[in-house]
Amino acid sequence: MLHALLIPIPAQGHINPMMHLAWKLISDGFLITFLNTEASHERMIKAKKNKDMHHNSERIRMLSVPGRLPTEVVRAENQDHGASVFFADVENTLGPSVIDKLIREINEKDEDQKITCIIADVWTCLGLHTVAELHHISLAALHTSLVFTFAIRFFCPKLVSLGLLPSDGIPKEDTIQKYLPSMPPLRSAHLPWLYGGEYMFRHGIRMGKESAKIEWILFNTFYELEPGVADDLSKEVGVYPIGPLISPEFLDDDREISTMATPSFWEDDMECLEWLEKQDKQSVISVAFGSVAIWNNRQVEEIALGLEATQRPFLWVVRSDGMNGVGTVLPAGFLDRVRDRGFIVSWAPQLEV
Repeated sequence: MLHALLIPIPAQGHINPMMHLAWKLISDGFLITFLNTEASHERMIKAKKNKDMHHNSERIRMLSVPGRLPTEVVRAENQDHGASVFFADVENTLGPSVIDKLIREINEKDEDQKITCIIADVWTCLGLHTVAELHHISLAALHTSLVFTFAIRFFCPKLVSLGLLPSDGIPKEDTIQKYLPSMPPLRSAHLPWLYGGEYMFRHGIRMGKESAKIEWILFNTFYELEPGVADDLSKEVGVYPIGPLISPEFLDDDREISTMATPSFWEDDMECLEWLEKQDKQSVISVAFGSVAIWNNRQVEEIALGLEATQRPFLWVVRSDGMNGVGTVLPAGFLDRVRDRGFIVSWAPQLEV
């Protein structure tokens, strides 16, 4: 039997694509062991729609190891250093020694259902090729977003040598630069590692070097969206666009959506869907910053004022744990002024939206 061990990093935007991939593999006859951290797993089963995650499907087994939520790390260490501590946590809880031990335990428990391959998030792949080689199994990495964001990290050493990036990866000025021939020009302020500073720049280079040791890099994108970048990167690593990773239920109106297929850290506010149906087509601004971002009062105020200035209907996700401080500070009278065109929720069902 084909038995895949799937290893996402413990963040909502990484767990969901990996889960969608899991169900696709199940439909192709795979048995899946889905590894999560205890904090993430507990958060998902507490959300109302995920109560049935207590019960394993015959084809998917949910396992967990100790580990913190990303927001707990960022809040504890402050946002400037949260990324480095979070990824250190990931290496400690999902590193090669942990995975090696887990595979041995699974294989010893059932000779007929041994792990036959590993699919790990690219950010958990550091050193995993040695584990795969030790157990004589295949290893693939999943990059949960575009080829572009992987490619620009992968080619960072070359960009530094060409003088297109400083050695620490942090441009001194905000300029528009064509970093790769197959990419359109990009503002330096939009480089994907800047949220974590020099640490994320160097960690991304490390991830790229480790990925070169892996035969298959799966991407949550499709070739036609970014053919030039995919072709350039294919000269260096195995590029396999398999996206978009969306559960089949969302493409078939007659099928019931499985709660296991769409795990969530928070309970979805389904009332926003009814509100959306009343708005004109393609008129609503959707604002959401994922499961990790922490905002201060000033940032929330600026977003609120910007949304108000658009004079457009908006759906704004403000997580209950997303504030860096006590309570949400909105401009005086804001809620009254946008009452007829704004909808604020603590979490939204993203794919349905």
